[in-house]
Amino acid sequence: MKTFLRKSLLAPLAFAFCSLSTAYSDISIEVVSSPGGEIIGPTAFFEVGIESEFEIASVTASVEGREALLEYKPVPWGPVLLPRWSGSLDLEGLSGEFNGSVTAVDVLGNKQTVETGSFTYVVDNPPELIITSPYHYSVATP
Repeated sequence: MKTFLRKSLLAPLAFAFCSLSTAYSDISIEVVSSPGGEIIGPTAFFEVGIESEFEIASVTASVEGREALLEYKPVPWGPVLLPRWSGSLDLEGLSGEFNGSVTAVDVLGNKQTVETGSFTYVVDNPPELIITSPYHYSVATP
């Protein structure tokens, strides 16, 4: 096999593949928008910009063990498109102060996590109106 690769035109490709499979790359995550202060609604919105040598395979936001995949949505800025990942995470059933984080993984498995800061989720459900009386058709109608 070694003799074949030395004499073959495929030898440079085999070397490139082997070196890429063990390559390490820094992934830079910039938090553009994240929950901060108080959140009253049932969802937390995250938006991040990511720079990496290799293609990004997945980006997830997490709070208290809950995770949501962020979608790639480039943002126009002048003549260029800025790489952005954004999405919402459901906070239903939680209450209190939490820390959020975003994790990016590239196609080679390199991983980077960044904390997005702390925020307080306030449960403020809309009031539920229950009419107890009069019963339907129990009063005279005109």
